[in-house]
Amino acid sequence: EIGLRCVMYFLVPYKPLVYAYMVIVGFGIGGLMLVLSLLTDVLDTDELETGTRRAGAFLGFWTLVMKGARAAGPVLVGAILAVAGYVPNVAQTPFVVETLRWLYGPIPSLFFVAGYLVFRRFSLTRERVSEVQAELARRRNFTVAAVKESG
Repeated sequence: EIGLRCVMYFLVPYKPLVYAYMVIVGFGIGGLMLVLSLLTDVLDTDELETGTRRAGAFLGFWTLVMKGARAAGPVLVGAILAVAGYVPNVAQTPFVVETLRWLYGPIPSLFFVAGYLVFRRFSLTRERVSEVQAELARRRNFTVAAVKESG
C-alpha cells in the first residue's frame, strides 16, 4: 500500500486510475487482517518466554494504540488544513489542494515505511510458530498430568 499511497498524489484528476487504486487498496487492507492473525502467534511466543498468558495486556495495549491513532489523525489533519488555509464549502486554493494531496498520499506512506523498518526484524516464521506451539502443548500436557496425579 505504501507505493500506492505515494502514487495517489499524482492520480487525483484521472478517475480510472483512482478506481484501480481503490481496488488495490482493498487488497492491501486485507494485509491488516494478516497482522491481526499474527497476534495469536505473538501471544503464544510471549507465553513460552514468560510463562504467563498476557492476552488481556496485549489486546488492551493494541486497542489503546489503535484508538489513539484514530483520534489523533483527524485532529492533526484538521490542524494542518487550518494552517494551510482550508475554508469549508468554498473552492480551495491551490495550496490547500496540494496540502490535501500530500496528506492523503506521501505523508501516510512515511508511516508505512516506519512500520516496515520497525517490523522487518520480526522473525516469527512458520517453523518457529510450530516449535512454540509444540512446546506449549507439551508444558500444558505436563501440567494437566501433574494435576491429575496429585488429585
